[in-house]
Amino acid sequence: ADIRQRMLNEELNHRVKNILSLIKSLVSHPVDEGRDLHDYVTSLQGRIQALSHAHDQIIRGDGGGALRDLLEAELSPYLHHGTAITLDGPPIGLDSRAFSVMALVLHELATNAAKYGALSGNRGKLSVRWHRTEEGGCELVWQESGGPAVKPPRSQGFGSVLINRSVPYDLGGESEISFEAGGVRARFLIPGNYISQSVSAERRKDIR
Repeated sequence: ADIRQRMLNEELNHRVKNILSLIKSLVSHPVDEGRDLHDYVTSLQGRIQALSHAHDQIIRGDGGGALRDLLEAELSPYLHHGTAITLDGPPIGLDSRAFSVMALVLHELATNAAKYGALSGNRGKLSVRWHRTEEGGCELVWQESGGPAVKPPRSQGFGSVLINRSVPYDLGGESEISFEAGGVRARFLIPGNYISQSVSAERRKDIR
């Protein structure tokens, strides 16, 4: 019992440090030039809320969570906007670190899409597809279409940095984002050591 308690304490300590390191990176980044404090605080609250949700799922999932559950949680606030959202992929589980990192990345993509992209109107379409690679990892592609004309950002704010760097730096994977005229396209590759096949769920095409 004593050994088990020590192991649980070490695991809890590890998870808390991961969460705190992510929060530290969020709050320590300076406010983008031309952005008011209220907007910054609102964005920060949304990111911390995404981490909070991820933590809840990790606890319930005994150390990780399902990728589909994370996507549905991040995209559920936009279902009433009239946007057609398609999720397509096999049951895939993420460990606690990958789940937290992807929670931030997907939250940022969804927030940007709601402000400027496919989720900002009632004619936009969002497709999120993922599959297992031959190496055992997970490749996820986020594709927007039917929204306002896309204009590449003039400078990289913290949100763009978070999307571009989180998966490569925190997970050792790959991250690409393209500001195509027809809609934003993002691709992520999560290495196999962060993937679990223990999640059982039905393969569903649309959530709206």
